[in-house]
Parts: sequence; structure tokens; C-alpha cells
Amino acid sequence: MRIWKLRTLLPLALVWAYAAQPASAAAAVAIAPVTIGPTLQKALQERYGVDEAQELQKAVTASLSRSLKGVGAASGETAPIRIEVSIVSATPTHPTRRQMSDNPSLDYLRSVSKGGADLRAVLRDRSLDVGQPLGRCVHRD
Repeated sequence: MRIWKLRTLLPLALVWAYAAQPASAAAAVAIAPVTIGPTLQKALQERYGVDEAQELQKAVTASLSRSLKGVGAASGETAPIRIEVSIVSATPTHPTRRQMSDNPSLDYLRSVSKGGADLRAVLRDRSLDVGQPLGRCVHRD
């Protein structure tokens, strides 16, 4: 199976969604709940604070929804095409609440670092047996 870049995978999701639905239906792609990988889970517990996980999940889901709308796909729970995203690792651009609590010398606005995230995504067709993967991607931001 080929590994795609995220910018390539989203338009492909739209094409597969159109192919999987009747001609009269609009293309729809379901976004599975974003998961947190074990490496990031450990970092959240030890350094960043576990409350940051929900914020990360919301941010990735919102970004993915905007990107899908940008390529013309609607999002729907029962769509035949499903995107499953896992956040493998992440680094904040500003100190988290836990980091500021642990180190009072940090300032949310003045303390800045180069943040980013590693994401892995799988595109699945629900109409096939056991949701066979249509594509996979790795994204580093």
C-alpha cells in the first residue's frame, strides 16, 4: 500500500467518496475521533499535562474538517469513507498550563518554542470488509 501526503490524501478522499455513493448524493467523508499515540500520551502525563490531549484532538478535528470543506467534501457520521487520525507526537508553541505551574519563570506570551506534530492517518472504505484501508499518510508539521 502506498503512503500518501496529507495534502494528496484529502482530495483522494473526496474522489473515493464520490465513487462510493450514488450519483445523486453529495460526497461525504466521516472523521473518526482523533486518537493520541502512546508516546504523546506519556509526554502529556510527564511534561505537558493530560488536559492538553482534548485541546489537541479538537484542533486536529477542526483543521481536518476545514481541509475537507476546502476540497469540496461534506463531513457526515455515516459516510462510506472514513478518515482515522492519530497524533503520534506533538510539541507546544507556548508553555502549557502544567509547564507554567512546574516552572513559574515561563510566560505564556513571551516563552515561545518551535512547536509541531506528527500525525498518521488511514483512509478506510466502510463498504468493504473490515473497513479496508484505501490509503495511509504521515504528516509532520
